[in-house]
Amino acid sequence: MADDSLYITVAGYSLVRGRNCPSGWRSAASWRIWLEGAAESATADVALPYVNISGPGHLSLLSASRKVEHLARLRLELSRIECLKEEFWWPSLYKESPYAKSRSPREVLESLKESSYKFLVAYPMKKDPTWYLEPLEKRRRIMGEHIRIAVEATRSKPVNSITTYAFGIAHYEFLVIYEVDDVAHWIETVEALREAEARRWVVLEEPVVLGLRV
Repeated sequence: MADDSLYITVAGYSLVRGRNCPSGWRSAASWRIWLEGAAESATADVALPYVNISGPGHLSLLSASRKVEHLARLRLELSRIECLKEEFWWPSLYKESPYAKSRSPREVLESLKESSYKFLVAYPMKKDPTWYLEPLEKRRRIMGEHIRIAVEATRSKPVNSITTYAFGIAHYEFLVIYEVDDVAHWIETVEALREAEARRWVVLEEPVVLGLRV
């Protein structure tokens, strides 16, 4: 990509009751159509629709674009739909990790375009300020342990893991995103990660959204 930036947003919406608004499971199909239309108008590169199993609102989306302006347009396009009420909008920027070899923005965008995972797990995350005062080598060692546990736990059932950055543009520092196929296995993975030393510095990782792809 000419501009090596990739902006990613996860957002949630509640359905509004009204005479012309869909209800029940029919609303899932409507959500998919609404999001496709809004994404096309906003020229967003990716816009994936979900029905929420947990988290704020009934519906959610995962959107990615090479230009931050496209996400602003997407937000405004969705605001035109009277049957939707925005519950949250979490913007962020993807960049490669300073702690381990990671994918380029282009590779992450392609993974989302080709995605066929059934579920989305996403949450904002923030670390204690003392984390950033630790020596870089110590942070690399601690994050290396965290990554090794995650890789081992997901070896039999791979996930698409994307950590993005939001310093200075939101109340959180990171937006943590996972695409998964097996919720039960994912719960076991997160339980294993609770034993990692990196947990000492986490001060925020909620609310958590679990969405079913539609």
